[in-house]
Amino acid sequence: MNIFKYSIEHYKDLNAKLIKIIESNKAYIKTDKGEDVYTDFNKPIMDYGKEFITEIWPTLQTFLKTNYHKKINVGNAWFQSYKNNQYHSWHTHQGCQFSAVYYIELPNNKITTEFYDIFKKKSYIPKDIKEGDLLIFNSSTLHRSPENNSNQRKTVISFNFDISDSESPDL
Repeated sequence: MNIFKYSIEHYKDLNAKLIKIIESNKAYIKTDKGEDVYTDFNKPIMDYGKEFITEIWPTLQTFLKTNYHKKINVGNAWFQSYKNNQYHSWHTHQGCQFSAVYYIELPNNKITTEFYDIFKKKSYIPKDIKEGDLLIFNSSTLHRSPENNSNQRKTVISFNFDISDSESPDL
């Protein structure tokens, strides 16, 4: 199971801008199987997209080079906020190659994204995740957001993307 972790350099300024934009918009509560999550999942345009993509673009370029590809196509993107006792159960993302989670607010690293390794039959929580970190993983990887057991909000931006135009590695 490959999970790529990147730390965004100017994340404090970026996160402050993102929170301001997110809080100024009317998010709705998505209820699915008893899960209540604040999100803009079905909104066609991200109000914070330009600021977000511009800041993480160099990191996405690094990911492309690491994986020997030249092009990236970012598909849908959305934010999710979890207040006390909120969670998102096990799921995958279809119709794309990769998914990513960017941490804007993270009260503690015990409630970061949890992954399930279907071969080893056990769950895995990446270590040392903090605000400003970006996790990238295969979109078919089973994952969830565990229950937020703190009184502080957890907020992430998630997005899906594809890569193309492979290039040969120098061997």
